[in-house]
Amino acid sequence: MKEWEPLKAFCRGEESVESRYFICSIADAMDFVQAVRSHRSIENNLYWCLGVIFKEDESPILEKNAAENIAIIRCIIYNRIKMQLKQKEQICFGKRSCITSVQDRIGTV
Repeated sequence: MKEWEPLKAFCRGEESVESRYFICSIADAMDFVQAVRSHRSIENNLYWCLGVIFKEDESPILEKNAAENIAIIRCIIYNRIKMQLKQKEQICFGKRSCITSVQDRIGTV
């Protein structure tokens, strides 16, 4: 049992499978797969940004309607900041400038 002493946690996960159906005008299967993967990459980037940079997972808002409304506002702010950034800048710099500058905040909204 000595080898188990450093063990701090034991977790169990469940495997699941989802089926999705798409209606589209793409005839070639490989083109379709590429389109779905690139869209998923965009979605993953957005959710990562909302979770990490905007700390969405740490939000104390528990009421469902309020949480959904704040999530929509975060997406709008994320997109507005992204529109204002130069090509090489990252979203965290845009968020920081909005926090520190009233003028940037007004310009974003």
